[in-house]
Amino acid sequence: MKELYLKIIDVFNTEEIKQKFIEKELTPIKHVNLYRGQDYNQDEVHLFPALFVKWSIDYTQPTPSAIITFRIAWEQLRDTSSTNPTPEDSLKFIDTIDLIDEILKDIETEHTSKFTLLNEELNIEDTIVDSHSLGYRCTYTGKSKNAEIKYKKGTIQELEEDGVLVSRFETID
Repeated sequence: MKELYLKIIDVFNTEEIKQKFIEKELTPIKHVNLYRGQDYNQDEVHLFPALFVKWSIDYTQPTPSAIITFRIAWEQLRDTSSTNPTPEDSLKFIDTIDLIDEILKDIETEHTSKFTLLNEELNIEDTIVDSHSLGYRCTYTGKSKNAEIKYKKGTIQELEEDGVLVSRFETID
């Protein structure tokens, strides 16, 4: 998963991706980090918008799959209510989420497939910043779920001997 996480950081730091945000008059992602509840901790210092990443891996299937959750955090200082005469500006975070989704769906690594969107949620918890979650699934081949067992297969008659076979025991006086 380290490879995937580093790839996510690299992608959002490229000038090409930053330019996609700018062309749509959106602020590029300024901070990518592993999620550890930063949106609940007012002592955390962030650059916004931020992209926080967490995952879990299911090894119970023949091909393991990872559930990757991205929390997008931004500082919302605008009125999103129906009384706002210019709601387009205050709803730009939705355009940001759509662009992030588009970018994430192109990411894959040697051990992870491209993401399939499973769910999304406008988080309404009592966080210090506004946040939105995007949940994806991908296959994961970075670890084997079983230990590798090294043994020779075949019948006894077909196996080659690696040592000396003792057929009788002698006692030594």
